[in-house]
Amino acid sequence: MINKHPSDSELQQYAVQQISCNIELLEHLAYCKDCNSMVMQYQKLFAEINQMEKPAFDFNLSGLVLAQLPIQNAVVKKTITVPAFIAILILTFMSAIIYFFGNYLTSIFIGITPIITSLIIITVIGILICQCIDLNQKYQAQLKILNSF
Repeated sequence: MINKHPSDSELQQYAVQQISCNIELLEHLAYCKDCNSMVMQYQKLFAEINQMEKPAFDFNLSGLVLAQLPIQNAVVKKTITVPAFIAILILTFMSAIIYFFGNYLTSIFIGITPIITSLIIITVIGILICQCIDLNQKYQAQLKILNSF
């Protein structure tokens, strides 16, 4: 038998679930009238709470809340998207390089074997594509964050 009284949470647990309690608590409750009366009070309290009517609103809460929310503008039609802008920028930059340094570029690539040249070009294009995709994903994520406010 326990010499000290169990805590209120232990008594409440016993009042709700008598099966899952430890043996020492059961032995204490068999001899202690004070704790037994507390358990009876908790059982009555829980029974009354369970019998109470569930609260319900007598008005349309969702309608009132939705009426106070700001109306978001329709999705603005984009005239030019970010990937298209990046592609135009890259093409303009590459065209300027070819126009101004075209004679020098041919002399650079003459001494290199065609396989190495093609590998360099494929690698550069792959890196550019990956960077454009990453930049677009970051832009879309930031746009989602801004639209959530």
